Amino acid sequence: MIDVSLAVTTADGQNWTITPTVGTYVRFERHFDCSVSQMADGMRMEHLAFLAWEASRHQGHKVPDFDAFVDQITELQVVNNDRPLAEPA
Repeated sequence: MIDVSLAVTTADGQNWTITPTVGTYVRFERHFDCSVSQMADGMRMEHLAFLAWEASRHQGHKVPDFDAFVDQITELQVVNNDRPLAEPA
């Protein structure tokens, strides 16, 4: 499994760290119609925000719909990446 955690900070000062699950990655692939491994080749902020939003919802954080969630984020960071999405060449 991919070892990535995301630190979320919102405009109202809330912050938390979440770790996407297999279910989060499957929903990502369905939503964007691309594999998680392809995400490494063309990482977009929207991809990270979606993972943070979906994992936050799954882990019980009360978050609004995706667009409102994105508008509330003031900082979004990958806090660990021990097993990157793609192997180096």
